[in-house]
Amino acid sequence: MATKHRTGKDELQSIAHQAMLQRGLMPDFSPAVIAETNQITPVSPAASKAESSADLRASMSATASAWNLSTPMSHAALSTLQQCARNHEGD
Repeated sequence: MATKHRTGKDELQSIAHQAMLQRGLMPDFSPAVIAETNQITPVSPAASKAESSADLRASMSATASAWNLSTPMSHAALSTLQQCARNHEGD
């Protein structure tokens, strides 16, 4: 019968898992969590990229405005943030 060779990574993961259990931690996801995450519907990569880019642009613009009004920010830092927002608008 062939024995399975354990790598250093396998051994380290086993030690860490055991140490977590000994300290009352839960290193593994419960069946309920796994079942819940399995119900999540994946989003197509194209739709996800378009949505996240739009959300990012709105967030960056709002953040730049808020920082400009409430925090003393260097002109260079504000310009960099605004340039990032413009670059994303071109995507």
